[in-house]
Parts: sequence; structure tokens; C-alpha cells
Amino acid sequence: NTMTKITRAFLGKVLGAAGLLTALPALAAETVNTSNPYGIDALWSQGDFVAKGTLIILLIMSASTWYVGIVKLLEQRRLIKQGHELLGHHGVDLQKAASELADEGMYSAVAVAGIEAAREHKGELANRVDLNTWVAMAIEDA
Repeated sequence: NTMTKITRAFLGKVLGAAGLLTALPALAAETVNTSNPYGIDALWSQGDFVAKGTLIILLIMSASTWYVGIVKLLEQRRLIKQGHELLGHHGVDLQKAASELADEGMYSAVAVAGIEAAREHKGELANRVDLNTWVAMAIEDA
């Protein structure tokens, strides 16, 4: 009796699984509508002028943010490159490199301020303030 019950239960499960397997192609053939009622396309197609205006403003703000971010990244890369180029120069070589940069960024202004401060450091000023302090103050002001 127990063996018959186990056999019937097993056969029932096997046949049920076989029936499910034969039904799978029919289920796969059905087209399922997967549109999201909370998506952007639904908001645009069903939204009023306030919703559409908000989406347009958000799009403009997003594009502006990306533009500013990319421009700042490129500017930062240029300044870092200039900084690395100027780090290799000292003394007269630094003066020449700084003058070649002209007004192309903050490094040229700092270098020129330091060079001018070193030139001005003479006479009574040299007796009262040491060169390093004088140049450091000029660079901080630049």
C-alpha cells in the first residue's frame, strides 16, 4: 500500500511536470506588456504642462551640469600639466618658463609674483624682512 501511494505521488509529479513543460511554449508565445506606469515615457505621454516643464528643466540642468563638469575637468588637467612643467624649473630657468606662460593660468601669476618679490627685496626691506618671508607673502597675495 505505501509503495503504491509513493508510486502514484511520484507519477503524479512527473506527469504534472511533463504537462508544465508542454505548456511552456504556449506561455512563451504570449506577448507581455511590460510598460512601466511610473517611467519617463508614461510621465511624458500622460503628464500635464507642469510635469513636462519639470522634465525639460531637469534635462537642461543635467546637460549644464555635465558641461560644467567636463570643462572644469579639462581645465584642471591643463593646470596640473602646467604645474608639473614649472616644477622642473629653478632660478633663471623658472623666470623664463613663467614668462613663456604669459597670462595662461594661476601658475604664471604666482611665479611672476615670486620673481617680482625677489627683485624688490633689497635695501632697507632686506634688513627688516628675510627673503623667504617676503617672497612667501607676495605669493600668498597673488
